[in-house]
Amino acid sequence: MALVAACGGGGAAAPTARPPLLPWGEPALGDPAAEGAPYLALVAARLAPEWRHFLEDCRVRLPIEHPLNELGLEATAAIIVDAKGALVSHELRGSGNADFDAAVGEVIASISPLPPPPAWLLSDDDLLRLSWRFARDQRQASAVGAQVEWLEQPAAQVVARRLGVGDLGGAARRAARLPDGDAQLREIARQVFVAAIAEGLGGDGQAQRAAIEAARRAALRELTPQVVTLAGSTDPAVRGAAARALAALEDPAAAPTLLEHLAATRDPRLAAALVRGLAAMGAAADAERAVLKLGDGDRDAQLTALGALAELPSSPALLARVTRWSTSRDAALRAGLCTAVATAKVPAAVRWDLLGRGMDDRDGSTRAACTAALHELAVRPLPWMRAALRRLIDDRDQRVRAAAITSLMRWDPLRLDERLRTLVADSNPDVRAATVAALSRRSETDALRALLSDPEPMVRRTAALALALVDGPAVRDVAVRDADPRVRLVALEIREGLPVTLKALANDESPEVRTEVEVLHVTHRGESLQSGLVRLAGTQAASPERVRIALAWLLAT
Repeated sequence: MALVAACGGGGAAAPTARPPLLPWGEPALGDPAAEGAPYLALVAARLAPEWRHFLEDCRVRLPIEHPLNELGLEATAAIIVDAKGALVSHELRGSGNADFDAAVGEVIASISPLPPPPAWLLSDDDLLRLSWRFARDQRQASAVGAQVEWLEQPAAQVVARRLGVGDLGGAARRAARLPDGDAQLREIARQVFVAAIAEGLGGDGQAQRAAIEAARRAALRELTPQVVTLAGSTDPAVRGAAARALAALEDPAAAPTLLEHLAATRDPRLAAALVRGLAAMGAAADAERAVLKLGDGDRDAQLTALGALAELPSSPALLARVTRWSTSRDAALRAGLCTAVATAKVPAAVRWDLLGRGMDDRDGSTRAACTAALHELAVRPLPWMRAALRRLIDDRDQRVRAAAITSLMRWDPLRLDERLRTLVADSNPDVRAATVAALSRRSETDALRALLSDPEPMVRRTAALALALVDGPAVRDVAVRDADPRVRLVALEIREGLPVTLKALANDESPEVRTEVEVLHVTHRGESLQSGLVRLAGTQAASPERVRIALAWLLAT
């Protein structure tokens, strides 16, 4: 081979005046902490055998005085490799010995192609640049002193190009190389985080739901077109989440989609969110027409219309519909009407009349709904209504008792003091939950702690929230182990000992809990923006985890 010829050709070894050089052992290892160390080790493993063969051939065949056996010989190569591992070029800062330098070139050429380098080691032109030393001494062609070198282009240009071809990880890694003081860092990072959420919108159902919620929480109007598309999904959960997000984004471009969903939905809460969004977009008149049309439909359509009533301004047409509903024989419609008028923009006289009649309704569900509605009032109820609440504590219907307690706790809490001991053990979980405010006001911490073991998650969560104000660490220790994610979320609201909570819930099975963990991880641990970008780059594309990291940073910055 050519390398052998460079050391004197084949045949018998040339006579030497002195004993030959001793053979070198294995080359020294590179620094494991060096950037790209695993790939540098891989390249060294390919270079080492060929280079060692050359050095050994020179040691054996050539006299010790030969220039190729000079221990001080050393050359450094600038090696360029493409994204697939093919050798593009190499340039040599030579040793001064032409044969030695020629051998370096032959060894480099012999190892092409290399395995594809990790994307994060590529320069801005998508090429890997290595500086590699070839020595005659113990270092040989090892990774000692080898390093990745970078060719940098304007960061904004590189990030935009990589985002344009869907290389979000590459864009994130490039943004992460910007220093803290760079004026572009936050804006470029925001582009990457928004792109991560947009990527999630194109993922599977779980990623889509996470991305829709992220778009809503971070108010990303620029993603309205993608969310509009998902509002037509065949997955009901995705479809509903998209409609709610569009209502919250309040982008007028989404108004036609929201009106379509309003006409089709039979979910009163979703209808309320849609009408609220439409009103904020200046489409209240269109929303009112859609609600009135629902009111002409079947029972489910009418209940949906009632859910949206509170979000619309009062009008003669709506008041006429309210009057019709108030005389309905359907108990569910009468109950829904009470719930709606508590916060609807109707005349006070209409509100008091409907609520008063509802609290005396023959149907228990209607009495319960109308009694609970008093809790939502923005103004104090009339004195006779508070007297009625005190009477309804003893109603034969558990739902009515729970609603009466809830409303009295807001408007006349002292009336409950003598009843707490029995109410806290009521068989209805709504009643037990309703007693928490009174227990908290009276500092009945032992009774509240007992409710942390209640069989109903709603009761445990309510008690945990109340106790968190006075005994945060103890509540946290209980809440993080609770079987229900709604209770575990309470633990994240306790700032004392938060790092312990974040560690305990880092891999929680609930997406909602993991999202809040990620948000708090960013806002309370002081993680650098560059570190967040690197973490995002290391996650799976279009995954809920990537979406969570992006949302956390968008909320934090």
